[in-house]
Amino acid sequence: MTGVFIFGGLMLVLLGRPESMLLLAQSFAIAAILLVATWAERTAPEALIACSLCLAVLSVTILFLSSGGRPLAAYDSVIHEVALQFDKGIEIYKENAGGQVPAQLDEIMSQIKDTLIAYFPGILGTLFVFLSLVNIYAFSTCGKARRNPHVLGPEFQRWKMPQWLIWAFIISGFVALYPGEGVSTYGKNAVTIVSIFYLLQGFAVMRFFFQTMKTPAFVRWLVYLLIGIQWYGLLMVVFTGLMDNWFDFRQRLENNRKALDE
Repeated sequence: MTGVFIFGGLMLVLLGRPESMLLLAQSFAIAAILLVATWAERTAPEALIACSLCLAVLSVTILFLSSGGRPLAAYDSVIHEVALQFDKGIEIYKENAGGQVPAQLDEIMSQIKDTLIAYFPGILGTLFVFLSLVNIYAFSTCGKARRNPHVLGPEFQRWKMPQWLIWAFIISGFVALYPGEGVSTYGKNAVTIVSIFYLLQGFAVMRFFFQTMKTPAFVRWLVYLLIGIQWYGLLMVVFTGLMDNWFDFRQRLENNRKALDE
């Protein structure tokens, strides 16, 4: 793996794109984390958090180096470009729609743009989490296909986030309630990112319940569809993942089934 990284880095230098080595470093770091986590017999949720943090740190590093040590100025430039492209998209829509544009469109789009800009770090963090999730699944799938006895576990229906993560949720929640708008925005973005981890844990609880109760596949997909099209359905899944830290729904369900069998 180290040899591939060095060879790839040399090729990028020869091609005149040394800055791309940082992107290559992200892939190398994710692969290294997954290998170390497997060797150390860490759980997949722990590897997911580690990979997500790694992507965030490396992205900030790339921003720092590419801006000459001025990451905030570079971030403002990115936000300005996002807002500019958003406005261009609205203008193109208005031109194509002709006179059929709703009167409230500008107000609605302005609110959406403000929300997008305010939660842009949270959106990036969410992307990092799902990129890490894809890498973990690809890594585990390849390991199982090669019959490797050492793969990241447990199965998804047994996923449970580390206990310390709940403190990250609580602290970021208090920060989100801070009266200052700037500080509050940081807290809201942090809550958004941490909630994604508990969204996954909530889905793990649901999958465990479906498998234990032998729920038909069409019912499962119908439930997932309803959750996906209703935003409060996702909030309920996040809430389920959070409450699982204290109530351990899966263990309770197993205990109840064992009691019934006896």
